[in-house]
This record gives sequence, C-alpha cells and structure tokens, in this order.
Amino acid sequence: MHRIDFKSERALLRRSVLVLPLGAAAAYLVWRELAEHGGPPRPAWLDCVADLVIPATDTPSASQVQVPAFVALAVEHGLNDCSPQMLQDLHAMLDRAAMGAFESAAPSTQAAVLQAIDEQAFSGNAGPHHPWQPIKGLIVMGYYTSQPGASQELRWAFVPGRFDADIPVSPGTRALGNDWVGNLLT
Repeated sequence: MHRIDFKSERALLRRSVLVLPLGAAAAYLVWRELAEHGGPPRPAWLDCVADLVIPATDTPSASQVQVPAFVALAVEHGLNDCSPQMLQDLHAMLDRAAMGAFESAAPSTQAAVLQAIDEQAFSGNAGPHHPWQPIKGLIVMGYYTSQPGASQELRWAFVPGRFDADIPVSPGTRALGNDWVGNLLT
C-alpha cells in the first residue's frame, strides 16, 4: 500500500503556489518584450514543431499566434531552464531522425519523427536533460498565455463554478473558508 507523505505534499503545494504565478508572470514579460521590441530570429523548424504540437483547428495554430517567437525569446532568457544549446540539440535530433532537414521533410514524416522524440523524452528513460521536455513546455506555455490561446482555445469564466444561493444550513454546519494559501503556508 502506498502511503502519502503529507509533509512533502504540503511542500510541493507551497512551491506550486509560488511557481505557477511566477511562470505566468514570466510568460507575460516575454510576450510584452516581443510586442515592444520583437525577438530573436526564429528558425523555420520551430514553426513546424510548434504547429505539430498545436495545429490549427477552429482556433489558430501555435505559429499563427507567434509561439515560435515566444519560445525563441524565452529560451534566450532561460525560461523553463532552457538554453540555446537545447534548441540546437533538439534541431540536430530532429534532423537525424528525419534523415535530412526536418523542416523540408514531408508532413507525415515530421509528425512521426516528433511523436517518436516525444515518446522517448517522456518515457522515463530519457534522463532529466532531454531537450524536448522543456521546449514542449514552452510551446504549451506560450500558446495558452497568448491572447488567442487564452481567450479562444480556453473557456474563460470570471467566477468559475456555480453559485447556489439556497444552501441548507443547520446549527452544526461549519462555515466555509477559501483562504487556502494561508493554510498551506502554516
């Protein structure tokens, strides 16, 4: 039987409470810098990869919302522990697997190559420094923090959940508290 270690779970939640807002703030700063100053040149293969991860459907694809530019600038700033060397390593890995230039391969080959690399990276045997894991994370982060990703792909609710004004209350009913952050930090 697996026993949950609540002490480590609580530490994980504390870190998450601090890290998630920092990640969103970092993404906002990258988008703002792109809007104000542009970014570094982005390689063509990154457009292919981003569109394989998030293709166009009834919402725009990753390249249509400038996610590759976001990724290139985020990597330049070291977001998600990425380095320019990781981008170069991933590109070399893609070219080797495609037996030539990844970006000029047939779309079906590109999809098969990226699927194989994705399976390898997330298999548990890839080790902690596989370049695809953090770069895929940046693609997803870039898309869902972009204006179209956040407002068209996701459904936004000002107040999530449902309001029920008629909740039965008896003398033994406890009040509800929603200050969960204060509970995590104690």
